[in-house]
Amino acid sequence: MKPMKPHILLVDDGSFQSFSLMSELKKRGFQHIDYAVSEKSAQEYLNEGKFDLIITCATLQGTRAFDLAQTVALIQPGKIIPILQLTSGRKNPKLLPLPSPGFQRLSRPIDFNFLEKTIKQFFSNN
Repeated sequence: MKPMKPHILLVDDGSFQSFSLMSELKKRGFQHIDYAVSEKSAQEYLNEGKFDLIITCATLQGTRAFDLAQTVALIQPGKIIPILQLTSGRKNPKLLPLPSPGFQRLSRPIDFNFLEKTIKQFFSNN
């Protein structure tokens, strides 16, 4: 099987955690990562290119991850781009399913082995 090379859009407000997340993803072989600091800059990226996965935090300055999901649906209608929302306040990392297709929450602190497995599962099911 050919290795997956998903194009990932990381949308976060510029915190240190987002830079360490991007660094860790690259170490694990996910080399195609673009970084947006707001919903507006994410829109610009989405207008210009194709993404296979969006990773975002629960709250962006001035917006919410659900608003970003609606933006994705408007910009690329008919296509479901998986969105992985990072939340905080849980002791054990786990997926928290949501009713929207392709939208999952992953609790922090981030277990990078679990994150890598989750990303790969998005693409093994498609």
